Amino acid sequence: MCVLILHHRAIPGYPVVVAANRDEARDRPSEAPRLWPAGFLAPRDARAGGTWLGLAPSGLVVGITNRSHETADPRHPSRGLLVTEALGAGTARAAVARVERLGFAAQQNPCNLLVADRQDAFLLIGGEGGMTSRALPPGTHVLTNEHELGEIDLGDLTPPLAIDAALDRLAALCRDHGTNGGYAVCKHGEGYGTVSSALIAAGDGRPHRFLALEGLPCQSEYSESAAELAALAAVSARR
Repeated sequence: MCVLILHHRAIPGYPVVVAANRDEARDRPSEAPRLWPAGFLAPRDARAGGTWLGLAPSGLVVGITNRSHETADPRHPSRGLLVTEALGAGTARAAVARVERLGFAAQQNPCNLLVADRQDAFLLIGGEGGMTSRALPPGTHVLTNEHELGEIDLGDLTPPLAIDAALDRLAALCRDHGTNGGYAVCKHGEGYGTVSSALIAAGDGRPHRFLALEGLPCQSEYSESAAELAALAAVSARR
């Protein structure tokens, strides 16, 4: 996963809204978003078994990027397994505590882990020097595998207050190729580039939203994961 955009406590009724483009080798297999046995909704990396983005019934959203400027060790477990561990915690604070107990520095490759729910948002950064975590204030935050938090400018990211309009705005950002010389969120490339995209809106008293597409966002349309969201809601009702 290479680009994450978070609106935290900025849109009425939807305290966590996330847009995510996954940049990866084009021949790496993956599976569409589905309900996992642990009770969260997420796509699946068919090679390593983890995920890069997911939504828990509670409204917890977790996403990950690598840190391409730091060295990765192929002997370490997939970073996507951190996302599944965090999603199982139920809340953002519990997810941070769970990840910290995993012995992050010794077991995982460098990455940025974004964790947010209706109350809190955190960024965990793991790298050669160990792990740090920081609370994020309400507002909009942009993260990529190539930059530290807030280093890139995607223009005015103030979201519309209506959720459909906010999701449309984020979809347009995910399709952007660097308008006016800016950062290209949608990346073309023969062997490596943007391979999928997703939009998540975690509702507080309103239904969750999860839209996804495979391929380049500029060439495909998002579709709502309606059946999967219904299954997620059923999990929430049983808890």
